[in-house]
Amino acid sequence: HHRHTMRQLLQGSATALIIAAITGDVGSATALAAAAPALLLQTKYSRDSEREADRYAIDMMRKANYNPGHLAAILVRMSAQGDADDDDRNEKDGKDNKGPKIRLLPPFLSSHPPTEEREALARAGVGKADAPVDAERSQTSGAPEALVPEGPKRKLRDPDRLAVVALVEAHNSTALEQLLGGYQQAFEADAANSRKLEDAFWALEQIPRSKEAFLSEWVQAQPASYVALLARARFYYYQGLDARGTEFIGNTPEENIRSMDYFLRKAKADLERSLTLTAKPYLSHRTLMSIARTNGRRADELTHYAAAVKFAPQNVRLRRAHMENLEPRWGGSYAAMEAFAAESRAQLTDAKAANSVAALIPAYRGTESRRAKDYSKALAHFNEAVALDPETDARCSRAVVQSTLNRDIEAMADATAMLPKARDDRGCLTEIVWVASRTPNADEALALINQVIEFDDTIGNAYAQRGWRYQQQNKPPLAFENYLAAAKLGDAWGELMTGKYLWVGIGVKPDRDEALIWFRKAAAKGHPDATLSLKQALEQMGQKGQKAGQVGQK
Repeated sequence: HHRHTMRQLLQGSATALIIAAITGDVGSATALAAAAPALLLQTKYSRDSEREADRYAIDMMRKANYNPGHLAAILVRMSAQGDADDDDRNEKDGKDNKGPKIRLLPPFLSSHPPTEEREALARAGVGKADAPVDAERSQTSGAPEALVPEGPKRKLRDPDRLAVVALVEAHNSTALEQLLGGYQQAFEADAANSRKLEDAFWALEQIPRSKEAFLSEWVQAQPASYVALLARARFYYYQGLDARGTEFIGNTPEENIRSMDYFLRKAKADLERSLTLTAKPYLSHRTLMSIARTNGRRADELTHYAAAVKFAPQNVRLRRAHMENLEPRWGGSYAAMEAFAAESRAQLTDAKAANSVAALIPAYRGTESRRAKDYSKALAHFNEAVALDPETDARCSRAVVQSTLNRDIEAMADATAMLPKARDDRGCLTEIVWVASRTPNADEALALINQVIEFDDTIGNAYAQRGWRYQQQNKPPLAFENYLAAAKLGDAWGELMTGKYLWVGIGVKPDRDEALIWFRKAAAKGHPDATLSLKQALEQMGQKGQKAGQVGQK
């Protein structure tokens, strides 16, 4: 339509003639230098042509009754995919992606205008009657064939988080905008409110996957709302962590990894878009730090930490999170951890906060010694960490080591002291359950486990251990009730014990078909006793057992 090809030829010829007239000899040794201005002019012609082409496309879309906002969405998605492809190529080439990302060509050497400029041009063509377009993706973009089921949501007791969840459940985006926007405004007025901001958005961890459509409607209705994008991003982030599970990466099924990557990509797109929507996008950078560490991109984590700490320089949670990225297991070193501890001590005004950061060094050493089963050395390191910070979560790990060394009194003292402080720390709560399972005092164990379940009712092993204590006290109905609760949460031992109780009819009416279902589930998780129990059950039932086994498998 605009005869770009012919114009390019004519303009290129004119440029060459001018250069020849000035230099006198295009074929001389200076030809390469002489060609540089020609390249600059030609790429400018190309960029102008691309702008004309974009405007032509927008006009054609308008005439065909298409919303030009879709062109903007396509450009954003293509750009995001290009960044991901560049990252993949760097990894294959052995590059470490250190430092900030750079474009292969600066704008004045690019054949196309910057994506941001083209996106803005497309958005300018959107009419008032056009429906908003989600700029990043369609709902199914990049989705795996099947997402893993989401896990159970624990009950919330914090009133601020309960308020957020209630408004999401009620689909009240107006009230959410006011509530979450208030936390953001309070933070922007005073960085000391950063923890309250984090805690408020922590509520998105408890939002079920079914609420994605509502959150997207909120974003589409208010595309310039920082808290709307941040809320959806945090929702995606927690969905990704939930899909990942708690197993070591080597024991995590591939479908879980794919589901995690899908949600984290969506979270990252929202977070990066949100960075320009407020003056102090602290929590966006804070969440991008976590995503970068999960994806193994240490350089990106450092970039986002540097941005976040400018907004909240005294936030100890932020510094502790960055310190974990410096651990040797993530590619860091003890030297880097020591240097950061010294830097934090110089910058933090609260000595206790500085000690909390420094305590992560002996805590990590203790973890390494514990993995090596050098429990005496691990205890010494954990003692050092607790001396620096009595409230460190390393105290939970110290309780486990003390229990392993048969120091039950000290172990229970640590577990009891840490329980109120660990209400949001699932890892710490899990270790407290382990300590309770080993103490000889059944009443003390039950009291501790009951409190753990009160804080987090989704830890399957807590119910299993409570069932075991009731079994020891000869309370079959209570034991079965807890074993069944553990089984429904996916705990392998709970599944096994549920099967045994149903098989024999202890505290419950016998149901061998149902028992076989639970035996199979526990055996599928690799529980050796479950495999044996399943084999013995089928042998006892004979041919009938084979049929029941098929029913159980279904």
